[in-house]
Amino acid sequence: MQLVVTNKSTFPGSGHYGGHWTGDNCSTFTDLANSISAVLDFNLFGIPLVGADVGGFFNTCSEELLIRWMQLGAFYPFMRNHNSHPTEAGVSEPQDPGSYSKDTQAILADIVAVRYSLLPYLYTLMYDSHTKGAPVVRPLFMLYPKDKKTYVIDEQFMWGSTLLLSPCLHEGETSVSAYFPYDIWYDFFTGERLTRVGTIIQLPTPLHSTNIHVRGGSILVTQTPARNTKNSRNNPFGLLAALDSNHIARGKLYWDDGEVLDPVQTKQYNLIRFSVEEGCLTTTIDMLGYTKYSMKLKLVQIFGLYVPPERVLVNNRPASFTFTEDHRVLQLDKLDVSLMEPLSISWS
Repeated sequence: MQLVVTNKSTFPGSGHYGGHWTGDNCSTFTDLANSISAVLDFNLFGIPLVGADVGGFFNTCSEELLIRWMQLGAFYPFMRNHNSHPTEAGVSEPQDPGSYSKDTQAILADIVAVRYSLLPYLYTLMYDSHTKGAPVVRPLFMLYPKDKKTYVIDEQFMWGSTLLLSPCLHEGETSVSAYFPYDIWYDFFTGERLTRVGTIIQLPTPLHSTNIHVRGGSILVTQTPARNTKNSRNNPFGLLAALDSNHIARGKLYWDDGEVLDPVQTKQYNLIRFSVEEGCLTTTIDMLGYTKYSMKLKLVQIFGLYVPPERVLVNNRPASFTFTEDHRVLQLDKLDVSLMEPLSISWS
């Protein structure tokens, strides 16, 4: 399943062998915004591992532009900060994070940490693309084909069917006009449920923040981030379950060692399904062919619980938990259980 080659020139079918970067762009907010359409197009072409040069290839990238581009680029399937050597046409100043202020570096580190925490979900989307041809990055109209308002949206996009990204793409702006189709949506960071849907909402987006929302009915797997993927592989996992109107949610995790060239064919991978129904989260292990790491689960968050639970059981044993009244989030953050064994978490 590994995709190890990225190209600037590709053709139909190239996505089976490698990825694509969108070519030489410029350090402008226009090119920042246009990159979304390019990433969406190539996913529809069957080339899911795609991204633009974060910060722009030509010219000089301002601190504001780099922050906004990193906040978007963290959700390109293929992410890299890349620019040109000095040329007669225009000098490109260094745009690596270390070339900017400490405040900017902190903002950039935060968004990269979010990307790293979501790598298990991204990897699972890549598995679905590999086995089913499903796009990793999707336009809203793919999920809501009957909603004509989604047909013209090119400044928002989905990761799979779960995460809705609404980046800030315009210079000097600190808010985003975002459209939310009729559905249940939660703020990824707080678990707060949106009260207005089917309309455009103005989202405050100061320079240090970006907008990520979770679709109700979804379960995604996260992992404590580290400085690189080799180290993060040793870290514990988390589960985020966002309930729909019937208090149901579904999700899955694909996981392998990241090194075997075709783990799907050789069955050297794990495939775990998650389900929430009737106040209980359970796992089903479809495939267990990779056991090098323990795959410990430490954190579970349940978004959208209207009734505060009085007790929580993990594999039929009482467990400590917290519940936030304002955003209706149940959280267990001291777990020490294995995802490679059947799991049951119930609340009442």
